[in-house]
Formats: sequence, C-alpha cells, structure tokens
Amino acid sequence: MSFAADVGAVESTGKVAERAISVIIALAELGCGAHPLKTIAARANLPSATAYRHLKAGEKAGAVIRWGHGLYALDPRATSAARNGPPADLAALIPGLASDVSRLALSNLQRRTGAVAYMYGSVLAGRICVDHAAGPHEAILANAPRLVQELLRSAPLCTDAAGLVISAYMDASPTGEHAEIRAAGYAYGPAPLAGWDVIAAPLWFHRAVTGSVAAMVPTAVLQRKDIQHRHAEAVMEAAAELSHRMTTGAWDCGTLRAS
Repeated sequence: MSFAADVGAVESTGKVAERAISVIIALAELGCGAHPLKTIAARANLPSATAYRHLKAGEKAGAVIRWGHGLYALDPRATSAARNGPPADLAALIPGLASDVSRLALSNLQRRTGAVAYMYGSVLAGRICVDHAAGPHEAILANAPRLVQELLRSAPLCTDAAGLVISAYMDASPTGEHAEIRAAGYAYGPAPLAGWDVIAAPLWFHRAVTGSVAAMVPTAVLQRKDIQHRHAEAVMEAAAELSHRMTTGAWDCGTLRAS
C-alpha cells in the first residue's frame, strides 16, 4: 500500500497526495537527522495530527523512520533500490537513463579527468546511482568496504557533494553552503571512499533538478586549485551536455564523440 493511500480513509482524497508530499519535502528540507513532530508539521504547514498520520503511513511504506519518542527522519534505505537498478518512477522522470549517450558522456568525463565518473538521480531525500564509468579504478571500487560501495550507489543527499549539489539547487532560498554551491555552480567535498574527493554539478530536466554528474578523484590530485577548477569545468560541461539531451530528447550518439 502506498504512503498516501494509507491515510486516504481519514482525509479527503484530493488532499492526501499533496499532504504526503509536503511531509516528505519538509523532512528533506530539515536535513539529516531526526526531527520533532511539531517541527515537521510546522515546516509542512500542517496540523500536528495530520502530519502524524502521514508520518505513521510513511513508516509503514518504508519512507520514514522513528527515533526515540516523537522524532522522525527520512529512511536512507528508501533510496537503496539502487542495488537492483534505478526504480521505474526515476526512469520516468529522467528520460534516457543509462543510455548509450549517457555512458559515452561519462566515459569521456572519466578519460578527461582520470576520475570515476557518476550519474546520479534524485529520489526522495537521497541520490541513487544511474550509471558510472570507472576506467582503471574499477578494481578499487570492487575492493572498497561494503558500506562504502552502498553509499556510492545510494545515500541521503547530505552524504557528499553529489547529493549536496542537488539539495542546493532544490533550495528555494539558499543560504550558507547552499548559496556557495550555487554561486560556484558545483559542489566539492570528501567522498565516501577514504582518500578521494567528489566534484559534482546539477543535472536538469527542463527547469527541475533531477540529479547530478560527479567525478570522484583522489584527494591528492585536487590539492592544486587550478587542477580542481579544471576538473570542476569538465564536470559542469558533462552535466550541461546531459541536461540538454534529457530536456530535448537528443539521444543520438552520432552527435557526441568519444574524447
């Protein structure tokens, strides 16, 4: 049973989905960690009793977890479907997922930067790997700790730059770190894999941020600012190319050459 359907008998049908979404958005906007019912309800602009019904339904649907007494958070496992490939609803939101063109674009980014190149989609308050190009680093990924492998596949948006750049561009009134990311056009920070960093740029479908393109690079490589900036430019160019193709439906490999 879906999150919204579980409270349908209590609330009018026309408002159920809207209120369920507002609760999920409120949790996402409040960020990592667990939050009190009153805080969530206020953020969602709902009465506490209404927010509570949707949070309980979210628990049953596997989207929300309860911590202690009256504290709730988005369940990061809600994005763990990456283990079995991108879910159908994500594929519907981002046409051309894991297409020949996106694979070629990631391969070009990998060769240009020497990084592990990733394409992520946004699901709930998490990011999920759609495709990647590791080049000579595939063995490093295969030998990484299991938790690291899982975090590279799917994780809450607050985990690394690949998620933070998505949340920054979803923020209607960015301040602090979100404002800095938007001013730069990319996010930069530590990767889940020790000794590596991530540079990521937003992926757009029309005017909606639907994911990110990221390059995971050994930390030592990015010590020089000029190299960091060159990698950032490469990532932003790849993200812009894929965003254009997703929006226009231009998935012809003949117009994108291997670098």
